[in-house]
Amino acid sequence: MHAMVINSERHTLESTTVPDPQPGPGEVLVRIRAAGVAYADLGVRAGTFSSPRPPDAPPLVAGTEFAGEIVDMEPQVDAWRLGDRVMGRGPGYAEMVVARADHLLPVPPSFTWEEAGGAAVAILTAHDALVTNGRFGEGDVVVVQGATSSVGIAATRLAAALGARAVFVTSRSRERLEAVRNLVPGATLIVPVDILTDDLAATLHDQGAPNGADVVIDMIGASVLTANIAALAVSGRLVQVGRLGGRDTSIDLDEVARKRLTLVGVTFRTRSPAEVTELVRRCVADIAPIIEQLRPPIHRTLPLANAAEAQDELARGGFVGKIILIP
Repeated sequence: MHAMVINSERHTLESTTVPDPQPGPGEVLVRIRAAGVAYADLGVRAGTFSSPRPPDAPPLVAGTEFAGEIVDMEPQVDAWRLGDRVMGRGPGYAEMVVARADHLLPVPPSFTWEEAGGAAVAILTAHDALVTNGRFGEGDVVVVQGATSSVGIAATRLAAALGARAVFVTSRSRERLEAVRNLVPGATLIVPVDILTDDLAATLHDQGAPNGADVVIDMIGASVLTANIAALAVSGRLVQVGRLGGRDTSIDLDEVARKRLTLVGVTFRTRSPAEVTELVRRCVADIAPIIEQLRPPIHRTLPLANAAEAQDELARGGFVGKIILIP
C-alpha cells in the first residue's frame, strides 16, 4: 500500500510503498478514507513526541487519526461487521491501517469522511480531559486555553453540550475566537478572552464568575500556568493537554495549596491498551446523544502525497478547523 513514512534522521515525510497490514487477534483492517493532521504529528516527525525505535523496526507510518470502513477482521471480533464506518487513533497517512476493535468509534451517519477523519483524537482527548480528569459537572464554569485548536474546539463544544454555565475561550486572535463562538449553538455563554491583552481572572470576575473557573482545559502550557492558577476557583481542576506555549516554568505552590487545586496531565502515550479501551467506552457512552454537536470544522483537504505541505501549514497556524488528507 501507499503510505507516508517518517525519516527519523532527516525528520521528513517520504512517500513509499509498505506491505499491507494484517489484522491480528482482536483487530480489524480499515481502508482509510480520510485522515486528520494533528499537532502531535509534528512532534513525532521532529522526534520529540515518540519513543526511541530499534534500528530494525519497520518504517514508521505517520499520522495519529483516521476514518474508513472495515474490510477485514479476525473471527473473534463481534462488535463490528465488514463495511462498518469507523474512526479512531492510529497511523492514518496510508491507504489502510490495523486497529484494535475496542479502540474504534462508530462514524455518525451524517458525518462526511473528511469530518470523521478529523474527529477521533479531538473528541477522545476533550472528553478525557473535561469529563474524566476535569470531573466536569453540569453548571460548571470552564476555561479552554487555546480554544482555536481542534481539541480546544471539541472541549468548548463538549462543555456547552453537557450544560456548562459558561465557557471562557482564549486565543491570541479575536477573529478566530469569534469563529469558535459561532461554532457553539445554544444558550451557553461563550466568552472570548485575548490572552495577549485580557486578564483571565478579571474577565471571569466581570462576566459572572467572581469565584473563578471550576475547570481549566489547557492546550498552551507554561506561558499561561500562572494565569490558570489565578483563574481557578477553590477546589478547581487544571487539566494540562498541550504545551505549544512551553513546558517549563515556575509554580506558586502556596496558591495551589490555598485553593486546594488539582493539576493533572493527560496523554495517550503512557496508557495501556486496556486503559484506552475504557477511555473509548466511556467517551462513546457519554457523547452518543450529542455527537452531532462535535462535528469538526474542516479548513482544507489535500491529497495524501501533500502531507508535508499539510503539516507545514498546521505549524504556521492562523486558521480554525482541521486539515484533512485523502489517500
